[in-house]
Amino acid sequence: MEPIVLDTSGADIQGESARIQQRGTVALVELPGGVPAWSVTDQAVLRSLLADPRVSKDPGQHWTSFINGEITEAWPLLPWVAVDSMFTAYGADHRRLRRLVSPAFSHRRSTALRPRIAEITENLLDALAAAPAGDPVDLRAGFAYPVPIRVITELVGVPDGLGPALHKCVDGFFDGSFTAEQAQANYLEMYGRCSGWVSRATIAWSSKLTVVS
Repeated sequence: MEPIVLDTSGADIQGESARIQQRGTVALVELPGGVPAWSVTDQAVLRSLLADPRVSKDPGQHWTSFINGEITEAWPLLPWVAVDSMFTAYGADHRRLRRLVSPAFSHRRSTALRPRIAEITENLLDALAAAPAGDPVDLRAGFAYPVPIRVITELVGVPDGLGPALHKCVDGFFDGSFTAEQAQANYLEMYGRCSGWVSRATIAWSSKLTVVS
């Protein structure tokens, strides 16, 4: 059976998902650039795979086509898999990186943010309610998208001034119309902005530590 070629424009996501599910628990699909992949449609199977220590997102260890050089810089989705971070780390390296960031996502830290999350939510809902009667509103753009990204950026301490530019880069990661060059440029911009922010934060933290000592 031929793979289902994914439509990167997202013109009919629900219909495409239904067609994939009709193929069974695991369906062969084709990513941009003619790259084959498997789409898992059963939640129980997906949970099992995600919990399996033999499964990871490290292409350098587990993707033969990537290891053999068949996946080149011309592939528009390369920034998704070629990044070296906690999201693609495997085994002991992944556990090491998780320990570094876990304090920011602790229950205590999340609970402390609850009033701010409520404030963000109320402000967005008020903005939607202020729309003229009868005018359509975009729930995704006006509520579903900004809530989590604002919460996450505040959770990890992203400065307010960096937020809009960072959000633009995040949007670029999900833009199916990007060419390989645009995807790479977007990745480099996001990497540069985040690196600059981390460097400034490190310098500021070091200065405070020096004063205290």
